[in-house]
Amino acid sequence: MDPLRILQSKTAENVASAILTTYDTLPKRGKPATRDDGTEEWTILAGVVLREEDALECVSLATGVKCLPASKVSLAKGLVLHDCHAEILALRGLNRFLLNECYQLAADPSYFSDYVTRASAADEDGARPFKIKKDVTIHMWISTAPCGDASMENTAAGQEDATPWTFDDSTSGDSLLRGRSYFSQLGAVRAKPGRTDSPETLSKSCSDKLAHRAATSLLSSLTSALISPANAYLENLLLPTDQYNEVSCQRAFRDRMRSLKTSTEARGAGYKFTPFNTLPVQSELTFEHGRKDGAKPSPLSVVYVKNEVTSEVLCGGVKHGNKPFSGRGASMLSKASMWELVQKIERSLNAKEVPLEEDTKTYNMVKKGGEFGIARGKVKADARNVLKVWKPQAEGADDFELPRPPQHNNKRKR
Repeated sequence: MDPLRILQSKTAENVASAILTTYDTLPKRGKPATRDDGTEEWTILAGVVLREEDALECVSLATGVKCLPASKVSLAKGLVLHDCHAEILALRGLNRFLLNECYQLAADPSYFSDYVTRASAADEDGARPFKIKKDVTIHMWISTAPCGDASMENTAAGQEDATPWTFDDSTSGDSLLRGRSYFSQLGAVRAKPGRTDSPETLSKSCSDKLAHRAATSLLSSLTSALISPANAYLENLLLPTDQYNEVSCQRAFRDRMRSLKTSTEARGAGYKFTPFNTLPVQSELTFEHGRKDGAKPSPLSVVYVKNEVTSEVLCGGVKHGNKPFSGRGASMLSKASMWELVQKIERSLNAKEVPLEEDTKTYNMVKKGGEFGIARGKVKADARNVLKVWKPQAEGADDFELPRPPQHNNKRKR
């Protein structure tokens, strides 16, 4: 751990409390409930807190335990969220929050943001128009250990028979382990857990995605074209004391990623391998909708972003009440919705400030295009080479066309 970046125990408790208190203020709709047959529901809660000097603010939070089967990913077309685990939704919420701040700064010169500012030509990390302020740090709290490698010891401890399962050589090498299977295989990339009879998913575990973000930053591909990633790395990951395993976290988030230090620094463009600290937190507040004996996982997710008008309830990767893959009900966190927001920012900026390629036509082209897209792609490749097994969810899943701004007809109607 980096002792200079570790939160004091009281501050860490206040981070957890800020998230839990914010969750308690949200409407009951979408939260776990008791079903008609008396069965209780449970979920996982994750939130992101920004710290500026001594001030703490929860800017995004989410609940959720679901993700799309691999067979459905190609149907999403940017309108359906692939991964609705709480941690991943909360990080998408952080990106939404930051982009909203950018839009306000671009549209209104008098707007002041506590967290984001316009970049200057003197900045070392490139010509992006925005950056996160230097004295802002990012912290995350999760109500349970992230699925994947950071929870393997917890998984083993929860078995009636903790004897390691026989490891079939055919599943080794370049195979992606599924969920909690072969829990004695440590340091491995895993897909999201699920029932043994559920459809297969290729969505990587939250442990793997968080470890990956220590190289790429917490910014998404589109966000990182507008905001420098230099100060966009997670500083502390906080877990309840009974969910924290120091050995698991050290291995999952630091040990297996060590060789990245040199390669990411060489990439420049604001990227630098920045492993985060993991800390146990004994908060006075507890998450009332956590896992309990006899309860069933909730199919719904609640999403909150500080500078959005309302929170959202999701089901099947879209806003609750809409049928997935119908083309309706895209969440504010969906790829299509985030791109629409990026386009609004682009239109509010001087054209010379926009680093995205003008001739790009698909989401995949936008992700990989331009100076910053290429730099980010190299950092992602470095991280995935270290993790070794990182299969794409579906070939061509991001090759959908992006929404374009309407063409204004300047001719006056007669």
